[in-house]
Amino acid sequence: MLGTRPEERGPAWAAFAFLTALITSHTILETARDALFLSRLPATQLPFVYLAIAVISLGIARSEGRLLRGVSHQASLVGWTALAGIGTIVCWLEIPASGDGMLPASRALGLYGLYVGSGVVVALTSVHLWSVLAETVSITRAKRIFPLVGAGSSIGALAGSAAATALARVLPAQRLLLVAAVGFFVSAGAAAVLAVIVSDSRREAPAPPKLDLARDAGWALRHPYAKNLALFCLSSATALTFVDFVFKSTVAATVASSDLAFFFGAVTLCLSVLSLIAQLFVVPRLLRRLAVGAALAILPVGLLSGGLGLLVGLGLGAALAIKGADGTLRYSLHRTATELLYLPIPDGLRARLRTTLDVVGQRGGQAFASLLIITIVTVGAPFELVPLLLVLSCGVWIASALALRRPYVDLLGASLRPGATLRASAFPDLDLASLETLVAALDSPDDAEVVAAIDTLEREGKERLVPLLLLRHTSDAVVERALLSFIRSRRKSATSAIDRILDHQSPIVRSAAVAARSHLSHDAKLLYQRLALEEAPEVRATIVVQLVASGDIVGQEATDRLDAFERHGQVATRVALAEAIGRRESHALDDVIVRLAGAAEGDVRLAAVLAMSEHRSSAYLPSLVRAVGSEQTRAAAQSALVGYGLEGFEVVRRALSNLELPMEVRWALPHAMAAFDPEPAASVLVNALGREPEGIVRYRILRELEGIVARDPRIVLSRSALEPIVHGTLERAFRRIDERLILEAGANADGRRRTPGHELLCDLLRDKGAGLRDRLLRLLGLLHPHVDFASVRRGLASTSAKTRASSVELVASVVDLRLRRPIVALLDDIPDEERLLAAAGFHVRYQESYDELLRRMLEVEGESTKEIVRFVLAETPIPEKRSA
Repeated sequence: MLGTRPEERGPAWAAFAFLTALITSHTILETARDALFLSRLPATQLPFVYLAIAVISLGIARSEGRLLRGVSHQASLVGWTALAGIGTIVCWLEIPASGDGMLPASRALGLYGLYVGSGVVVALTSVHLWSVLAETVSITRAKRIFPLVGAGSSIGALAGSAAATALARVLPAQRLLLVAAVGFFVSAGAAAVLAVIVSDSRREAPAPPKLDLARDAGWALRHPYAKNLALFCLSSATALTFVDFVFKSTVAATVASSDLAFFFGAVTLCLSVLSLIAQLFVVPRLLRRLAVGAALAILPVGLLSGGLGLLVGLGLGAALAIKGADGTLRYSLHRTATELLYLPIPDGLRARLRTTLDVVGQRGGQAFASLLIITIVTVGAPFELVPLLLVLSCGVWIASALALRRPYVDLLGASLRPGATLRASAFPDLDLASLETLVAALDSPDDAEVVAAIDTLEREGKERLVPLLLLRHTSDAVVERALLSFIRSRRKSATSAIDRILDHQSPIVRSAAVAARSHLSHDAKLLYQRLALEEAPEVRATIVVQLVASGDIVGQEATDRLDAFERHGQVATRVALAEAIGRRESHALDDVIVRLAGAAEGDVRLAAVLAMSEHRSSAYLPSLVRAVGSEQTRAAAQSALVGYGLEGFEVVRRALSNLELPMEVRWALPHAMAAFDPEPAASVLVNALGREPEGIVRYRILRELEGIVARDPRIVLSRSALEPIVHGTLERAFRRIDERLILEAGANADGRRRTPGHELLCDLLRDKGAGLRDRLLRLLGLLHPHVDFASVRRGLASTSAKTRASSVELVASVVDLRLRRPIVALLDDIPDEERLLAAAGFHVRYQESYDELLRRMLEVEGESTKEIVRFVLAETPIPEKRSA
């Protein structure tokens, strides 16, 4: 209850004081009202006043926006509370003196007015109070403030019932109305104080928005969350109306009219005590531990049990049990949790929707139940039908409460997203128009567009549409790409056209032409002739490769010629050598391409990797794994590994477990694995995540898993593998907080410790903690893929307290119960000492001194952290530390 922060206490305690005074007054009024009504009118008149309350509330809701346009919720709260006091005095004057027995309808107008007016005014003040608070606080603050404010209901009911019980012994019920009127005027004063405090916290209090019931009700029925919320309000109001009628009818038939005031006061007093206990000790824990929907299902479960008791004939005992559940939980757990349902709704819509659902849902449910009761009474049906209807409505209430969880989470997530995101979909098969567009692109003046068109035609199996005329293109890159297409498609009809460009001025084109000519129609004589005439070393290398691959040059001569190019050739020559081997598959040349893949020059390595992708060899796989560690060759190596299918998959899987590989390779391997079939790749990465000792590689694996799930939401990751990783991340996050607090406490105790090295170490631990929180959110995103945790991360980084609070609430709504408290503590805006209080089960606070912590960090931390610790020890002028 007292867990509010200093900046929250003003509005919290002012609202608490107002609600306490209001409910105290209303409880006294309700005790007198029920005693007067049931002693002077038959209980069968109750459904008519229920119906009147619903109809009049509807009329007021429709007209309040027009009559009080521009009036804020604060001003409306003061006005309606003062009006409650005035109306109570008027009714006191109109009700005949006690002792007159049952009254005819013509003399009972004051009683009807008292019953209807008290129900309408208190409902209106409640709506305005919670609207004021909802506009002032965020969801996270609401979870701290609302239980305290809600306790005002319980304490007010306790004080009011105690006063009513005591006064009923010495005063007639009618005199209690004057006491209640005075209480309403006091409440109006408290409302004025609240208005001032809330106005001071905002520059301008917004006026209630214009209400259009038809429009807003239509929107509510279309929006999934609002529709579920409307059903929840309707079913709960229906059930609670049945509860009130069943209880009061049973009491009127059982208790003498002279004892009604004392009976109602005593019952209310007992229930108020239970409600206060629940509000103080139960509600805060339930709201922290249970999802909102589960918390809201508790009250209807209790009412349903009591309704079943009435059906089996338990009479007044069952009625008291029903009233016990109602009185204990309605104004504590139920009211507080219900208010949380409105907080994810945007500010501009919240007040309108609240009023609409109060009218359409609460009053609609009240009217619906009243009409059913009137029908039962009118046709003379058995009284047991009412408890049966209570049981049925409670069943709908429970179902609607539980169904709110998913829409509640979705709405919280939507409130964090700046806009909708689109997912890429697969391109459809090429139709005739698409083919015409691609063929037309082959005539484009943009070389990149021509190459892209060839790539697409080849990918779609339409490479035969690549024209031979492209060999006359002015771009070397286009000609080279067309020749490669002819090789891949084994287009022997291109031989004559290729012969015409063997003397092309560009060595690049001549090399590609020689390779294509030899591949499509090998002619050793022609190749020897070209070798004798060719001066460019890169073209000569290509010719030699073709002769070696065809077996025309063998043995030591082949080795010597290739070694000459490999060892003494320029970069361009070795690139040409690798490209030539790639265009002409020959496993006799595998060793050459493997050596080229290890060259110092990036262009040579890239050419070798690209050659490995043209034809497969098991000898290439270790080189391809190493190549993913280089930025220049990474994409080509990854593509080549994927082209090896299952063999490539197994090589990458084994490499992920190889801790001897260079770090740059290990860091890149998760991305390579993610390029394979998503389901087995995800399984391998999840298992690797749990075993990986290096944080940077773990983070990389995590990012790749996010990408896999984003691309294919059907992928389901193993919870049993991910949950231990979540637990370990939580433990490390709390450990970093604890270590930093020890360092800060040590520096506070001895100012000589506050050195640049000390500050650097504290900053390092703070950064590590932030990184661990980020990893925790990403892990939770994998466990709950239906929630947009990217929006949660953005929301937590927002400068808006409400946005950060909505992010925390969204996380709290989806994580498992046992993880909720520690995760919320890590994410919420609370002091680090409070965070560690929630670490039970994940971290036990260290009992180390400043010196002991530094010595332990020298033993267990990574090398970079150890270097900073050594720096701290070196600059700290304390002998004890120097000896460490």
